[in-house]
Amino acid sequence: MYTVICTGRLHIYEARRAIQHGPHVFYNPMTGDKFKDVKGAIAAAVKRADLGKITWHMFRHTFASRLTRDGVDIVTVKELLGHSNISTTMRYAHSDDEAKRRAAQRLKSSDKTVAIVPRRAKIAV
Repeated sequence: MYTVICTGRLHIYEARRAIQHGPHVFYNPMTGDKFKDVKGAIAAAVKRADLGKITWHMFRHTFASRLTRDGVDIVTVKELLGHSNISTTMRYAHSDDEAKRRAAQRLKSSDKTVAIVPRRAKIAV
């Protein structure tokens, strides 16, 4: 007995199988091997998905922001990003009101109330 599989579905099946059994986190679905050019792979994926301008650099920002949001200290983030100066890391690590609220709640409880007041947005002139 034979099963007919369209080419597109066969490609998806093979790609999924490579992920499950391959040694690489990011792999080339055409070869099953690791990517030789990550920038080229991202550019191709962005083009296939018809997204706007997405760069490898954006992943670094997301990585740093998620680490700091989840409570990783800025020195560790600096080291993970390979920065020599912490001021460079500060440009990558974005904080939000929820992260500030959690930080304030880590203080030992007292009879004082802590309020977080968001900054006003700067108005362009």
